[in-house]
Amino acid sequence: MDKKKWVVCFFVFLISGCWGLNSVSASGGKEATRQAKPAPVQAYKAISAGMDLPQFTLDAPVSEADQKYLGLSERKPFSLSQIPAKIFVLEIFSMYCPHCRKQGPVLNKIYKFIKEDTAMNNGIKMVGIMAGGDQEKVDKWKATLHVPFPIFPDPETTIWQKFGKPGVPCTLIVNISGKVLEVHYGASEDTEAFFRQIKKLYKEQK
Repeated sequence: MDKKKWVVCFFVFLISGCWGLNSVSASGGKEATRQAKPAPVQAYKAISAGMDLPQFTLDAPVSEADQKYLGLSERKPFSLSQIPAKIFVLEIFSMYCPHCRKQGPVLNKIYKFIKEDTAMNNGIKMVGIMAGGDQEKVDKWKATLHVPFPIFPDPETTIWQKFGKPGVPCTLIVNISGKVLEVHYGASEDTEAFFRQIKKLYKEQK
């Protein structure tokens, strides 16, 4: 091979080698980028009657009175299954929702009805969860609406998302096994009828 042909072959080889390295590098970069992408956020099905309640943990009760009401032995994070009750009235709401504010007095009356019914007083517990609210907002809400039952903050809406991002207010009646017995959206128009339904569901539990 003469000198001129040898030089041409050398440069072809050199260019081919560089292109191959760049291709591998680019491929590796794309692969690294693909691996670096965060996992997709899990999508939850909208909560409805007959479903099992999603697993979640609530912060420790802020007061001794709330701890005593819930029947908890310690003030530390807990799940509903740790509360000695047959059923729960669980309210999901938002600080700035006008319908949630309208529902507030209704729930206060339900709490009063339950407390005055000696046959059910210890078997039904009410719990509120404020989606997007911190403890300061919870305290303000309780003070403004004179809420007698415990409310817990859900500042990152983690629990609300697990419930399938329901419209608020969303009232759930759940048994101790975590089975959703009934779901009600919006403010309740007939408080006494709402209480009768809670009472009926309570009596159906073994």
